[in-house]
Amino acid sequence: MADSLDCGPDEADLQDDPTSVEEARQACDDLQRFVDDPSLIGDQSLTADPEFTRMYEVLDAFDNASDRPVRKVLREHGLEPLRRLAELYLSSPAFEVSDLLHMLQVLMAYPNAEAVPILAEAARAERLNGQPRLQGSEHATLSIPSLPHMVSIPRLSGQHWLRVFNQIPLDHPHLAAIVESLRDPLPRHLAGAAFLGLCNDAVGAGALADHPFATADGLGLLAEWLSRKYYTDQTPEHERFAQIHPGVFAAEAIPMMPPEHHVELIELGLSQYEPGIRQCTQDVAEALGMNRK
Repeated sequence: MADSLDCGPDEADLQDDPTSVEEARQACDDLQRFVDDPSLIGDQSLTADPEFTRMYEVLDAFDNASDRPVRKVLREHGLEPLRRLAELYLSSPAFEVSDLLHMLQVLMAYPNAEAVPILAEAARAERLNGQPRLQGSEHATLSIPSLPHMVSIPRLSGQHWLRVFNQIPLDHPHLAAIVESLRDPLPRHLAGAAFLGLCNDAVGAGALADHPFATADGLGLLAEWLSRKYYTDQTPEHERFAQIHPGVFAAEAIPMMPPEHHVELIELGLSQYEPGIRQCTQDVAEALGMNRK
């Protein structure tokens, strides 16, 4: 399927100040300047607002592109330098992680085949992906294989990766290529959970024939996300819901897994201390006729 010039951010994602054609051209010029001289990326003199970097403003121009002529400029002149910058950010830990994830979000919102391997590499990069394990979080000990412990690296919000994968609708021209690029090995941690949500939606809608997590490796990830501890008693209430989506997605995936694993996955979810995951698992069990209160 050919890339559509009219692809871009959903109207619901647009801010109050849409990008103009002039601003789009300036954003593309600045992206090329950053490619030519990466030392300019952190130059605060390039932005009039000290609260934001110029990179943030450039990426914001993509997010707020509401008109087709604006998106055409960004697609034709901005995507190539943006891909090159994403590759540069991936190659060095010196660059801002949140900027790289924002780049991936833009690259998925403006479909282009060249961005698929960049997404695949980023989704498997530990420094973009993990979060410290909380005390008391243990792996499942049932017959589903468990996984090595998560590494302790700077914490990222799961919302970062959710925003990336939310830019991949089921009619995305590169959905199949994205899924295949991430199928083996599956990404772990935050990117893996966001990918699981995409796979659940795609399989449920018939856009994907087989679930990538219906493997020994994938079942181990589901067991991990159903059984792990997501927060402590000290975690503020408003932060808790944003952290539990891996467990919720894992529960939602149970009906799509091989039937011989349904019982042990449901038992893991029903044993979860977190009420949202436990309720989601209970709903799945009832839908499967396996009510195990």
